[in-house]
Amino acid sequence: MKQITYRLDTREDFLRFTAEVLASDDYKNAKEVLFKVFTAQLKDADIKDLHRRMKAHFPKDKIIGASMTNFVAKRTDDVSTPNWTTRMKKFLKDYVLISCCYFYSSKVQLFEIDSTEVDDFTATALNLNKKFKQIPDLQGVEVLCSGGKERVAPFLEILTVGLEKVPFFGAEAGAVEREKVTCQFKLAVKSLTN
Repeated sequence: MKQITYRLDTREDFLRFTAEVLASDDYKNAKEVLFKVFTAQLKDADIKDLHRRMKAHFPKDKIIGASMTNFVAKRTDDVSTPNWTTRMKKFLKDYVLISCCYFYSSKVQLFEIDSTEVDDFTATALNLNKKFKQIPDLQGVEVLCSGGKERVAPFLEILTVGLEKVPFFGAEAGAVEREKVTCQFKLAVKSLTN
């Protein structure tokens, strides 16, 4: 596996990025490609447009993503302070980070759960746990989620039962409007298929 990360500040950067990736030997020789897209300060419409453009340029590849607001917030100040928004704006700019993960012998599967449509998180976690146990030579599970660890931790505890030797890793997506955060999980499963 090889990972190359790009920072995109403009639409022109996106065009250069797509041309460079499509022309690269890494892309041409990879068995599977996973794009991990992280955004800062982008509007919802811009994020949807970016996703549409990514799928147009890379239709056979997998794409996951999250916002980076919480990451930056944790490195600056407590969000409860009066001037948090002002301080935050100087750290957050309208940009995108895209990590291209090139897999030469591994398979990547994506599982997405929209928490707004889930009635029973325990049953959902048990179902995913069963699916993970059926994946031959499971090498890792990456979890991107939002909603805070108090909502995610119980889900992950169930999800990882019997998979103690498999690394689970990932990040919590950021959200500026903390009270409007919903809990959404995106799981990228990497499984070696030699």
